[in-house]
Amino acid sequence: MIFTTIDGLGLAVKHKRASVSFKLIKDFPVGNDKFDFKFDKETFKELCDHIKKVSLEVWPSLKPKDATSEASDYAEFYDKVSDNNGSLGISRYYHGLNINRPYLSQRLLYRFNKAKMQCFIYDLNKLEEME
Repeated sequence: MIFTTIDGLGLAVKHKRASVSFKLIKDFPVGNDKFDFKFDKETFKELCDHIKKVSLEVWPSLKPKDATSEASDYAEFYDKVSDNNGSLGISRYYHGLNINRPYLSQRLLYRFNKAKMQCFIYDLNKLEEME
């Protein structure tokens, strides 16, 4: 599913048998490795709900929980294909995500495993409680 930011940037949420990933919907010139996805409140809620839904499809036993190790902290991930790191943050000041992609010539922004997704959803739930 594709979610569009307030400035027209598109974020695709894809899922497979064992992962959920964020991807760009179009190519960007080399050098664009940092992206601030700012959504309106309604679109951000739809994005969060979709992430939770597809995560349960991929990992039916998923239970949101706080990060207890580097392996479960979603702030950084290692992409084996590009042999490089990417990062992800949730903006507390606007409805959005801050992502540094691991490799400049790929559309892949971030790939979750179960442990990182559990932590990410935990933080999304905390953010929703604050509103």
